[in-house]
Amino acid sequence: MRKSHEDRKSEIIQATLDIAADAKFKKLTTQVIADKLNLSQPAIFKHFKNNDTLFLSVFEWVAGKIFAKFEASVSDENDLPKARLEKLITAQIGFIKSRPGVARLIFSNHVYKGPKKLKLVVQKIMTLYIQKISQVIEEGVQCGQFRQDIDPDVAARLVVSTIQGIIVRWSVHDFKFDIQDEAQSLLPLVLGALDNPDQEKL
Repeated sequence: MRKSHEDRKSEIIQATLDIAADAKFKKLTTQVIADKLNLSQPAIFKHFKNNDTLFLSVFEWVAGKIFAKFEASVSDENDLPKARLEKLITAQIGFIKSRPGVARLIFSNHVYKGPKKLKLVVQKIMTLYIQKISQVIEEGVQCGQFRQDIDPDVAARLVVSTIQGIIVRWSVHDFKFDIQDEAQSLLPLVLGALDNPDQEKL
């Protein structure tokens, strides 16, 4: 049965991410994507106007998934800020592990040298992630769980930079170590640096 326009678009987006994760492909082109799906290259352009539109759609899909993960990870109102922060970090790492092509694309020339719209989508992901983490850290400061001398925005940027460093290293090593294990080994250091030493006295 012939696939619908939306089904075929979704299939092309998933194939793009799969190819991005595969080290044997030196270039990510519409011809490579078409070959993977046993389609002609013109068939790709029936669903996406051009390369820029395709990659913009990929990142918009990624943004939607990441934002949904963010919301789900902090939805439990019974969690204290430190637990919510850990869930936020773990959720992002878990998503990246399930979609390694995202790691390759975010730090690729498709973003750095691509259209402004594409760069804006990636900037939006990063900005909202920093804002979400900053909000949780601020709540931790207010309730006394985190140090009182912390600037939540600065601390959030430090946390995000640490996560990005893990993702870049994982990508450079061709995903050969477990990124979740790596993150779990660093979490006590990252979260511990925020802990209020006087917490037990409060």
